[in-house]
Amino acid sequence: MNITGLFTRTSHAVDIHWDNAKITKLRILSLRGEDCKLKIMTGRKTLMLTENDESRQLTLDADSTVVFAMKQQSFYTLTFC
Repeated sequence: MNITGLFTRTSHAVDIHWDNAKITKLRILSLRGEDCKLKIMTGRKTLMLTENDESRQLTLDADSTVVFAMKQQSFYTLTFC
């Protein structure tokens, strides 16, 4: 199941994909090139960030938050490991 076209207060457009009541993937478009800060309350400690076919692993900090830089008008995909 999916939800598409959500907009944040910080000018990001977000699509959410989930399966069996768990988020499996987020797709984020940065409209202004601002940093993205997410609080992930899934119990997972890592996720994969993909931009332009390049992937890297992100680790959540102690309060389940991750922050990463985004380029203006670029898409980012977060996959939950």
